[in-house]
Amino acid sequence: MGVGLTIKIVCLLNDATGYRVQEAQVEVCVRDCINDYRALSPRPFTFVTPYFTRIQPSQGPISGGTRVTIEGSYLNAGSYVSVSIGPQPCHFKR
Repeated sequence: MGVGLTIKIVCLLNDATGYRVQEAQVEVCVRDCINDYRALSPRPFTFVTPYFTRIQPSQGPISGGTRVTIEGSYLNAGSYVSVSIGPQPCHFKR
């Protein structure tokens, strides 16, 4: 049985909130990480912080049912996204 071609590797990053650098080169190593078994990304991986710039409407009835639109940058960053307004979860569609 020969060695197969690997098309993709999926990994899960730990929390990087204390990481002082916003960009980092991706390194993949097999075995001892010597040059023959090492690959470096041609472009860096960039850590982003989601933030919103606008919420519309800014108010709604206490009975609920208001469709809220949130606009901003990097709102789709990460594999788990949740929205709450005060103690109430806001169910959303991607």
